Formats: sequence, C-alpha cells, structure tokens
Amino acid sequence: GTVQQVQAEQQAASASAADVQAQQKRLASEKSTIDSASLAVAADITTVGTNVSSLSADLNRVPNDLASMQKDVDSTNADLQAVLAEARRYPDGNTGGVCTDAAGVGTDAAGLATDEAGIVTDGAGLETDISGIESDLVAIQTDNARLQAAEAALPSYQPAGLPTASQVAKGVSSASSAISQARQTFSGYLAQAKQMVQTATNYASSAQQACSLVGG
Repeated sequence: GTVQQVQAEQQAASASAADVQAQQKRLASEKSTIDSASLAVAADITTVGTNVSSLSADLNRVPNDLASMQKDVDSTNADLQAVLAEARRYPDGNTGGVCTDAAGVGTDAAGLATDEAGIVTDGAGLETDISGIESDLVAIQTDNARLQAAEAALPSYQPAGLPTASQVAKGVSSASSAISQARQTFSGYLAQAKQMVQTATNYASSAQQACSLVGG
C-alpha cells in the first residue's frame, strides 16, 4: 500500500506541476496578447495624429491658389475695361481690334476655370487623405476592442504605456473633428474659386457684348 501511496502522490505532484506550467503558459500568452494589442493601439493613435497633420498641408496650398486667381480676376477686369474704352473710342470696331481683345478677355476667364479645376484636384487629394484617416480610425476601434478583451481576461496586468480609454477617445474625437473642419474649410475655398470664375465669366460676356455692339 505504501508503494501505491507514493506513486499516487508522485502522480498528483506531477499533475499539479503540469497544471502550474499550463497556467504559467496561459498567463504568459495573455500578457503577450495585451502587450501586442497595447502596442497596436498606441501605434494607431500616433499614425492618426501624423496623418491628420497632412490635412493642414493639403489646405495650406489653396490660399496661394486663390490669391493667384484673384490677381487673374483683376487682370481680366482690366482687360475688359480696355475693351470697353476701345469700343467707345472706335465705334467701327477698330478694324476687328475690339473683338480680338474681347476674345482675350474670354481666354482670361478660361484660365480661371483651369485654376478652379486645379483647386478641385487639391480637394480630391484632401479626400484621399481623409479616406486614409478614416481607415486609421477603423483600425483604432478594432485594435482597441482586442485590447479591451485581452485586459478583461487579465485585469491585473497593466504594462507601462498601456493606452487609456481616454487617450483612445481623444485620438478618435480629434481626428473626426479635424476631418469635419478640413472639409468645411475646403468647401469655403472652393466657393470662393467658383465665385471668381463666375465674375471672370461675366467680364468675358461684357467684353463679347461690346464686340457685338461695334459689329467687328
């Protein structure tokens, strides 16, 4: 009986050791999962912050384009005034000069439409960057859900640098706000560009009308 008892004790000890080893292995795996998810969320937050800054770069190009367009509008107006003065001075059309110059005003207006198209292209670039950020936000949500599940399995493990719910929420909120603000700002810029094109188009129409009145 003694031998059997010793064998039973050995088996129990062996089983207990195996249980401890399995538990340690499971614990290490759970810690590794938290570490991995934590790093992923932290990296996502950093990536979003970096990509949000690209929105400012996209928008910062547009005011210079608008300033250039405004100069073109002023130049178009000056050309129109020259056509109107020429038409008054030469009621016969100045041997076709009035209409030739009027066509030049139309060319000016077409140039502004091309400038507007460039700004629309800037807008497409902005939307591409926004789309990238929206993908980043999906990644944050996914990785954070994985992190929360891992933390729930081992709440006692709190590694250094573990992103807090507040940090995640702030990263998401800041990015969403930046997207909304960028779209609103660009919409205002595009409206200005369209108004300038309309103004130049009106100038071109006035110049064409002057050409029609002098008849050549």
